[in-house]
Amino acid sequence: QNMASEAATSDLSPARRLLEFDLAEAARKRAARSGRRPLRLFLIRHGESDMNVKPELIGGRSNAAPLTEKGKAQAASLGRRLRASRTVFDRVFSSTAVRARSTAQIALEEMGMGTSAVVETEAVLEICQGEWTGKLRI
Repeated sequence: QNMASEAATSDLSPARRLLEFDLAEAARKRAARSGRRPLRLFLIRHGESDMNVKPELIGGRSNAAPLTEKGKAQAASLGRRLRASRTVFDRVFSSTAVRARSTAQIALEEMGMGTSAVVETEAVLEICQGEWTGKLRI
């Protein structure tokens, strides 16, 4: 029977053989991780910050801009919503910006999770606006 399947495979075009291989490989990988949870990725923007209420200014990497009271309320509301949906995070990544870190910490506290789960990294910082940062939009 093995020779028959090899003969059948050799009759296929190279593209079809590659597709068959990819499908078999995907099935093998799914079977190997059958006991694992599927990946759920949440991309969450920070709450309203001081720079957001000044639309005439270009913010960029203004890392020191704190959350406004509205931004803090937004972060708390997010945490309550995530808790109600029984969401639990294995890891939480935040930029080093004050507004992003505060949003993560407030939301996690509302969820009943510790803030020690937050991993700060510059890899997710907003792009730098260079010499335009803090300038008026015209």
